[in-house]
Amino acid sequence: MSLFFRKKPVDFNSKLQVVTCFLECEGKILLLQRANECKSPGKWAIPGGKVKKGETLIEALERELQEELLIAVRRDKIDHLIKVYVRHSLGDYQLFLYPWKLPTFLPITLNIREHQAYVWQAKEHIEELPLLEGQLEAYKLVYETHHHFIMALLPSLE
Repeated sequence: MSLFFRKKPVDFNSKLQVVTCFLECEGKILLLQRANECKSPGKWAIPGGKVKKGETLIEALERELQEELLIAVRRDKIDHLIKVYVRHSLGDYQLFLYPWKLPTFLPITLNIREHQAYVWQAKEHIEELPLLEGQLEAYKLVYETHHHFIMALLPSLE
């Protein structure tokens, strides 16, 4: 089980940063199913990944969405919402959560080396899927803790 902290724990020791993007349309969240050749095969996850050396957070997010989905990020339509410190069974990392509310469903092209399927899952049914460790906690941070803030803050993609 992953533990999430808003403040950096005293014994937190990681330089690893991860970005994730909650793509939302009509009350549904885009989730990707990991390929059988990847770690945690068959598990469902929010699009995103590790920040590479020399990248800014938004550059990493752009790269990850392009690599995983062939989607170009509209920088003017996406904004960082939450930074948390995560204590995971494999090690500590910083997680940056970006919600992106879309007016229409985007065409999805998967990178089959990383993912085998995708689904636009209704928010109220997200727990029905076998999620990658930490995904449910991240979802709850965004949609249960900050839901009203997100709706007021973020414009739709135009």
